[in-house]
Amino acid sequence: MKIDSISIIQKISKFISISFLTISCVITLVLLYVLFGGSLAGEIEIRSLINDVDKINKYDNFNVVPFFLKLTIVLFIITILFLINTILRYWDNFMSLVKKGKYFEINTINNLKYISYILSSIWLVLFLIETFTHNSIIRTFVSFQLNLNDKIVEENIFNESVDLGFNFPPLIFLIIPTILWVISHILIEGIKLKKENEFTI
Repeated sequence: MKIDSISIIQKISKFISISFLTISCVITLVLLYVLFGGSLAGEIEIRSLINDVDKINKYDNFNVVPFFLKLTIVLFIITILFLINTILRYWDNFMSLVKKGKYFEINTINNLKYISYILSSIWLVLFLIETFTHNSIIRTFVSFQLNLNDKIVEENIFNESVDLGFNFPPLIFLIIPTILWVISHILIEGIKLKKENEFTI
């Protein structure tokens, strides 16, 4: 029996896309609940480094955290979820068209180009944020503890912190979308040239 690797990859892509979308919806609902006064008890520590002045604020519940700070964190996380879902969606569309045999069509290749645009934009935004916030709000960390059945469970968001002032993003995150864009651009131009030659003949 011949194994259709394209079909398997397409199904896995769709499963990942749907699963992450579902998880993102749940996370978004929880974030909105917390944003508008929902209770999330625990030991919450928010550390900010502003102009080389280290400041630590401690809270016992997220509903007492300043609204602007909560809003910033929520918008940051939702934006990340939205961008990841968009990338997964374009990739799923790409694999679906490839499965249908539409390998060298502009609509198919455009999905790769859109992914490269999003990744490049993310790198550029992170670079600009780091550049303009280097001497102002540089770091904000959020961590909290939850008490579950008298057992303390430590939760650290985004690998021990929500980092609102970024390090300079690695060049690999710029190189990959650049390669994707170059490949997709060459393929699209090749498709257009082939169609023009067919019309002239």
